[in-house]
Amino acid sequence: MHTIFSKIDKKYKIEYWLLLGMNIISTGILTFNVYLEGILLNSLVYKADRAAFVRSIVLITTLSLIRLLLSYFMNKIQILRFREINMEVNDVIMKELYVKDTLAVTKMNSVQTADRITEDTTEVLTFLFQTINQIISIALSSILIFTYLFMAGSGFLLLIAILLPAYSLIYLFLRPKIFEVSLKLKEAYNKYFSGFTEWLSRYIEVKGNRREKIETERWSNTKRTLLGVAKRDFLLNLNMSNSEIVLQLIFQLVLFINGGLSVISGKMTIGSFSIIFQYFNQLLGQVDEIFSILFKFESFKVAWMRINNILTMKNEETVK
Repeated sequence: MHTIFSKIDKKYKIEYWLLLGMNIISTGILTFNVYLEGILLNSLVYKADRAAFVRSIVLITTLSLIRLLLSYFMNKIQILRFREINMEVNDVIMKELYVKDTLAVTKMNSVQTADRITEDTTEVLTFLFQTINQIISIALSSILIFTYLFMAGSGFLLLIAILLPAYSLIYLFLRPKIFEVSLKLKEAYNKYFSGFTEWLSRYIEVKGNRREKIETERWSNTKRTLLGVAKRDFLLNLNMSNSEIVLQLIFQLVLFINGGLSVISGKMTIGSFSIIFQYFNQLLGQVDEIFSILFKFESFKVAWMRINNILTMKNEETVK
């Protein structure tokens, strides 16, 4: 697997690093715009500073237009180029299969294997081209937000420092089950797809021998297996989601009460509260993204492992 992606990396290295670079700039602008909006509010409420207000508007608009331009190029790489690379990786894996042991390859269900390869390569490349960008965005914006809170001497820094480890404990507890269910779900989907395709390919045989009822019963077992695994996946996601919502509600209430009282008592400006409130919500959203990424990472590991299993099959022995 590493050999395949090293070949792809050489060909698309510049575009990939440009994508990461543009993502860093876009994330920095998005985070900084929140601060500018707070400054803009203060210029209206406390100073009535028309010049500062106009400067803030112009700067926010300019930075947003830069983000718009970057978005075009980022999407072009993540959507158009991504599909091209995806097909190229599938081709390389197919060529690798032709040097493997013929008997071992023919024992595999062709439809299920094709579905498995295309699904797993898409999973791996999606992680590299999209999820890695998410991770960079979260890391960069978190650093900028924590820097602002530290420089501002905000007591909310302690609140956030408690929140993040609490979220992490939920994941650490559920992580082994996430990997297990992710693997079983992928395998069940592959069997469902291959079974469905096989059923259609035997249309004449089934209809001619009037085996519709028998095939339906056989097909029902496949569906029950898939739905059983899907139910476990649903419950796992539900437990994770409910835990997040409860923790978010607790910390949002604390923020509203403390922040509101600070504004009323004059210890904090409306602009500062707006910045902290938006940054806090941004961090909560990022925590949700982190959990989504952690689920994707487990799915990515499963896909990587399954592709490696194919690529590490014994090669064909040539007669000398």
